[in-house]
Amino acid sequence: MSREEAMANHPAGSALVEKEEEPTYLLDARDRCDTCQAQAYFRCFFDGGTLDFCWHHYNLYEDTLKDVMLDVIDESEKLHAPRKVEDHA
Repeated sequence: MSREEAMANHPAGSALVEKEEEPTYLLDARDRCDTCQAQAYFRCFFDGGTLDFCWHHYNLYEDTLKDVMLDVIDESEKLHAPRKVEDHA
């Protein structure tokens, strides 16, 4: 048994073991690109509201968007994240 496993199993030691947290995402498969209806990975905030973009359209308009948007949520790392078997169950 490794030190980490022993610490995790011990009542006082479990608090000392750092657990890797799963990322929390705001956007999911229901959020669609406002340009082409593909899955959105970017949510851009403007004075007048928000727009969602797929990877392709965000990168196509990125230079223009950066000049006018207040903030952006970028969840494009989901495109490259390893998938778990239970994600497909």
